[in-house]
Amino acid sequence: MKTFLIIGLPKPLKARLEARAKKDGYLISSILSDKGRKGTPMLLPHPSQAAHRLCDYFDKTAEPSIVVLPYTKIPHDVYEELHAIEDLDGEVHFIEESNEGWPHLETRSFNQKFLDSLFSSLENFLFPSQELLPSTRLLEIEQSNDCFIIAKGAIDSCDEVAKHRFKFIIDANEALLDICNRSGNVGPIEKYFESLGLDHAQSGGIEITLRASLKDGTVIHEKTSQTHLKQGDKTTPQAAARVYYQTFKNRDRYYVVVLYAGPHPENNCNCAITLEQDR
Repeated sequence: MKTFLIIGLPKPLKARLEARAKKDGYLISSILSDKGRKGTPMLLPHPSQAAHRLCDYFDKTAEPSIVVLPYTKIPHDVYEELHAIEDLDGEVHFIEESNEGWPHLETRSFNQKFLDSLFSSLENFLFPSQELLPSTRLLEIEQSNDCFIIAKGAIDSCDEVAKHRFKFIIDANEALLDICNRSGNVGPIEKYFESLGLDHAQSGGIEITLRASLKDGTVIHEKTSQTHLKQGDKTTPQAAARVYYQTFKNRDRYYVVVLYAGPHPENNCNCAITLEQDR
């Protein structure tokens, strides 16, 4: 049975989250947080004990999965242990306040509005609902427009992303389909993706080369790029989901090609597609 460790879990959410985890066959272990003497949240029963409790959890858990909430000060020795666990391929998620739907703590105490919002975010993160597999949806998308092309092998590992990234993989490709359907007429590309809540990057990633040819061998497009959509940084490859793509025009038709969708890739790669002669 998988056990999650939540560091900085507000004490009032403990029973509620444990009951929710039990419903899906999981266990919750926690290093709790509550209002301290200075009026700000602190780890319980005392911050000095947190590192020992973290190590105890890691040593006794076959598949450790740790979530570090950002609403309580984390001692330096705990951060050192967390980074050591990452080096041993342990799964550690550092949550960012006000990012990807996580709530902002407006006051120094955990009011009910904040607790309800945090519970919802934890529930979605830890126990994502059973959704359509990304690969299934992407193949459906490809069938809807013959100018939307998935390169060979591009989605072989897309279902290996962390389950809470399934929605991102699907949303990213649906946005690319929309661009394809509109022949690229979506305005400034950065603003377009930003309006959809998608993080777009054109550098700083893996280099992927696309070569597009006609059946007679005529090369109509060849380019190396790092353009991609992403969600998740400074985390495991599975939680750092990426979608690489390129676009080009041929005979007044606008093509979108998915080059890779899945966990953060490790190596540069080459892709090749062949278009029908009459396209």
